[in-house]
Amino acid sequence: MTAGFFLILLLQCLNGPGFWLLALLVGAISLLLAKTPTWRTWRRMRFILLALFILFAWQTPGSLMWPQAGVFSPSREGVLLALEQSLRLLAAASVLAVLLVVLDKSAWMNGLHSLMKPLVVLGVSVDRFILRLRLVLDHLAVGAGNWREILMAAPREQDLSPLRWELKSLSGTDLALMMLMLLIAGGWLWLA
Repeated sequence: MTAGFFLILLLQCLNGPGFWLLALLVGAISLLLAKTPTWRTWRRMRFILLALFILFAWQTPGSLMWPQAGVFSPSREGVLLALEQSLRLLAAASVLAVLLVVLDKSAWMNGLHSLMKPLVVLGVSVDRFILRLRLVLDHLAVGAGNWREILMAAPREQDLSPLRWELKSLSGTDLALMMLMLLIAGGWLWLA
């Protein structure tokens, strides 16, 4: 979970050929490890990607791709920026698709709890957030994955059993991987 978070963060910070290479590599690995969830996630994002492409391609100033079309032509810079931002979004979704396949709900909760623990200093109730998120995920798990079925489903008896999850501290391997990813990201950003 933590490695996925830092990978998504790294994908947002990189630019140039390194970003394109890493994003394409993440997408390919995601298709190998979690083909069905990745395709499903990408398909669900198609309208967001279309809106993103239209906004960046036609609203970014630059040289026109088709000068004869005038104001109806997208800019070259806008198209490149739209492709880059779309790839950022797809790569982040790919990482999440793999995490959904690899981790169970308890591992998600533990990972989020570890990542959000520093927010306690700002007065954020991390335990309350994690508990609410877990309840939402449990509620969504009831549906068959189709939002129409979830909305049309008859109300069910609420399961009043206590919600439990085992809070685990980060292992030495987790801490070592986090430090390695931070060093790689810092080095890459420093050299860029």
